[in-house]
Amino acid sequence: MGECKNCKGRGYLYEEVPYYSGVLGPEVTCPTCGGTGKDKVCHLCKGKGYVYQAVPYYSGALGTRVTCPVCNGKGYTD
Repeated sequence: MGECKNCKGRGYLYEEVPYYSGVLGPEVTCPTCGGTGKDKVCHLCKGKGYVYQAVPYYSGALGTRVTCPVCNGKGYTD
């Protein structure tokens, strides 16, 4: 597994905003890697390694945190 090609492993990009002395911008989370800085981020958990599974509850549903079944908690796929 390597680093994200879009953000070069940083996990963020600078949003370009025109400024009188050049181009300036705030840091934004990289949309390609989801802020992890790594490539091949799991599509289900977005690199977190866990997902929330709905559990029936009398007033609706609660989310229980479970290990991501796609990446087995790694946050990325091989």
